[in-house]
Amino acid sequence: MRYGALLVAVVALSTTVGAQRRPEAGDRVKLIVREDERQVETRFYRGLRLRGELLSITDDALVVQLPSASSPVTLVRSDVRRAWVSRGPPSRMQSFWIQGIGGALLGGFESWLLYQGSFGTAWEPYGANSGREAFWTGAAYGFVVFGAMGAIWPTEYWRPVTLRNP
Repeated sequence: MRYGALLVAVVALSTTVGAQRRPEAGDRVKLIVREDERQVETRFYRGLRLRGELLSITDDALVVQLPSASSPVTLVRSDVRRAWVSRGPPSRMQSFWIQGIGGALLGGFESWLLYQGSFGTAWEPYGANSGREAFWTGAAYGFVVFGAMGAIWPTEYWRPVTLRNP
């Protein structure tokens, strides 16, 4: 129990410390800007989602170059609800490992649940004679499938940042 609380504290602290980094000019950013009216495509969340390159940042404004805009867009800093900075261009190997591990956990847990639900009778042709074997079989399939998806369609990873004045 002690180690679990310590792990939660370390993860929460590292997330908070990581969010203290301020974005700099030249960073690729993802922003959520406040909107007064809800857009048609969003059901629950009000906010315009923007991605682009941060050209400059001042005490009261952000200048962002959007990929589809011909000129930079100036945003009032108080209208930006959340901000993220890209951790770099998407890497196929990084996406392969991260999504593969997530797929292994998902596939293993799902296979274990299915094994428990069918009382093991449907898993005998696949070589699983116990819940543990069903878990590892599903984990292997999940790692291969989700890892391949991560390698084919790499994902860009983002780090949250703060826009507060120093």
